[in-house]
Amino acid sequence: MGIAVDAVQEKRAEDVEDLKETVAVDTVHNDEGLRVLANYQGDQTWTAQEEKKLVRKIDMKLLSIVIVTYGLQYYDKSMLAQAVRLPIVHSTSPVTNKIIGTLWSD
Repeated sequence: MGIAVDAVQEKRAEDVEDLKETVAVDTVHNDEGLRVLANYQGDQTWTAQEEKKLVRKIDMKLLSIVIVTYGLQYYDKSMLAQAVRLPIVHSTSPVTNKIIGTLWSD
């Protein structure tokens, strides 16, 4: 009986050690990426080459978004400039002209 009790206590000690190493994961927001990172067992150090590759990948994604946003803003401002030249906008009302003036002042 003493051997069985010792085995149970040893198992409990192992379980306690496992719990100490457990990382708390946010389950409220259902973040799948966070779950993957929490269960990752591989090498957790970065080489300079890996970091450079990751930074370049992030930069390319952000740069494409910035370029598209800038293009859309440029297109919007140029269409607004064309609309101001039309006689329809000038003849509507002072309120419309004031709104267009504030939009154009950015």
